[in-house]
Amino acid sequence: RTGAMTQDPVTRIVTRDQEKCVGCWMCAMVCPYGVITRAKEGRVAVKCDRCPDLDTPACVAACPTHTLIYAEEEEFAEKMRSDAASRIARGYRAGVL
Repeated sequence: RTGAMTQDPVTRIVTRDQEKCVGCWMCAMVCPYGVITRAKEGRVAVKCDRCPDLDTPACVAACPTHTLIYAEEEEFAEKMRSDAASRIARGYRAGVL
């Protein structure tokens, strides 16, 4: 273990220390989400770091369909419950349910 990947105990965001990464690819092999990839230049691993210098990650801000959201876990769960309730109500109104 090089200690190149660490997880913040509060935010649980995993970040990579570019000085410690030796390009062994062990992180990419064991990542259950498949989000660690090879940098375009060099042998180092890269992954999403949630754009820590921005209020909203760049991918979320650029999403043309507004499908991506960036929210705390409880806020996300509430949005999913609300969306599900809306879909069910639409189904009843349409006579599908």
